[in-house]
Amino acid sequence: MRDWQGAVDLRTPSRDWVLVPRTRADRAMWLTAFARVLADPLTVIDKALHAECTHNGYTLAPELIAREKKVVVRCTAATTVAEVLRRVSRAKKKCRAASYSVATVQEEVGLRGARTSTYGIDPLVGIAVDVTWAMDHPGVDKRQVGECALGDGPVITRGANVNPVVFDRLVQVAKQKKIPHQIQAEPGGTGTDANAMQLSRAGVATGLVSVPQRYMHTPVEIVALADLDNTAKLLAEFALAVEAKASFIP
Repeated sequence: MRDWQGAVDLRTPSRDWVLVPRTRADRAMWLTAFARVLADPLTVIDKALHAECTHNGYTLAPELIAREKKVVVRCTAATTVAEVLRRVSRAKKKCRAASYSVATVQEEVGLRGARTSTYGIDPLVGIAVDVTWAMDHPGVDKRQVGECALGDGPVITRGANVNPVVFDRLVQVAKQKKIPHQIQAEPGGTGTDANAMQLSRAGVATGLVSVPQRYMHTPVEIVALADLDNTAKLLAEFALAVEAKASFIP
């Protein structure tokens, strides 16, 4: 980490990044964040066959939270879907649909948890909750990767992996309830649990809602708390808006 150069030099086993903050405030925050992360030692297990960062999550600013590698993904999805059920159960409007909340396992090695749980529940419609790449930091060419920012709301995906009726309903609910949201296009499979959900049994009307996340797959992943709250609100309102005889056939 080269403070005297006004940048953060982050080295990992797979890549070497140099991140240049645009403002003094960003520079101070980034240097503090990286210093706290890199100051923690690595825990070596089984003769160095496996090593991982052992630091806990911490708040960078009132609206941001950072955690160790991949923990943000697990905590984001699990806590969000749990909050959805809490909101649905306490809503004044009665939910006409049976709602299930699942925290799947082994997504990275074949979407295994999503395959078994979707097969067992056999839902009419299912929405996968994940994280997606936030692009609001230096060094990103938005002409190539598009725009996605922390604090701008959950990302609603459209494309071959997403049922068009589910997508339209999510966007409609977001607009009606004035929930900030972003739209992302995926031409093929998304590499998320939505893949397994869509192809379960005779097929499931599938949607994908993601929380923007900076520095994915690094020890310094960051999400905005407002995005978590708005994701839970969007999914709860979606469930409450489903009619008893709703059809998701395009």
